[in-house]
Amino acid sequence: MSIKKKEAGAKKVVAKPAKEEAVEKKVATELKKEIAKRKIEVLKLEDVYKQIDFPVEKRPLYILDKHQKPLEAVGMNAIVRTDTQDVLSVMSKSYNLVSHRFMLEKAIECLEKTGVTYNVNRLQMYENGSQVFVEFTLPKYQFEVTKGDEIDFRVHFKNSYNGTYTFDFSCGFYRLVCTNGLVVGTILERIRKKHTPSLNVEQAVESLAKMIEMSREVGYARMIEMSNKKIGVDNGVKMIADLIEKQKIFPKKYLEPITLNFRNKIDAYTNNSLFDIYNAFSRELNGMDDRGIHPNRTHALNMKAFEGVYQYVTK
Repeated sequence: MSIKKKEAGAKKVVAKPAKEEAVEKKVATELKKEIAKRKIEVLKLEDVYKQIDFPVEKRPLYILDKHQKPLEAVGMNAIVRTDTQDVLSVMSKSYNLVSHRFMLEKAIECLEKTGVTYNVNRLQMYENGSQVFVEFTLPKYQFEVTKGDEIDFRVHFKNSYNGTYTFDFSCGFYRLVCTNGLVVGTILERIRKKHTPSLNVEQAVESLAKMIEMSREVGYARMIEMSNKKIGVDNGVKMIADLIEKQKIFPKKYLEPITLNFRNKIDAYTNNSLFDIYNAFSRELNGMDDRGIHPNRTHALNMKAFEGVYQYVTK
């Protein structure tokens, strides 16, 4: 058997650690899946209404005394889903019960007043319908920050019958590659109102048009600034470590996967900018959402990530 000599000057190939290589392959595979799912699903509005439009009402709440006789609880009501007779929550008598359908109708009314085209692309319900989350996309505001990184503008509507959500409208930019549509940190504009007798839904939704324009302008400018701020791979790794270990914007257990996300994406097709660091965080957040972590938690972490990365624009 003859063995060929190595060519002179040939580069020595250094194998990556098996663990790192396995993680990078997994990240690359997930990225391909994300890109394949970039087309946003559009839901039929009538189907959304069917799911959220169930009857609820306030009923007196009773407790048993020491003789097992019912006594009405002072200052409290039960919120009951009358089609199933399930008690969704126990709230104070001052709680203003506003239906999911009414809230959604007002959101759509406001969007139509702005004159923008919108689609309903996500509906999530929790706790037997006690909590509802609806997401609208505005195709007019879709754009590309860097080649291959598409962004679009979305509006969120939240409501609940158990006090976990206030009356809540918010809007912001989302990376289209992230199928869970993570809200971009400091550009988020939000209207939050408690379910009290003073809640004025009409006045609140009127503010949405102004929010859309303001959030769009500020968010776009900040993302472009991050995209234009070039960094090296080593500097990027140091920034991620600083954000997680010193500034503590993320749990420390995510340092390694976020760093690998960043390295893998640099090797793939980016422009080596601060925006790549944010993308590394948002990809990990996308995985959290897929693992069933509540959107409130992922949104809060994402706001910290965007704010944290943006600070390096002026450093």
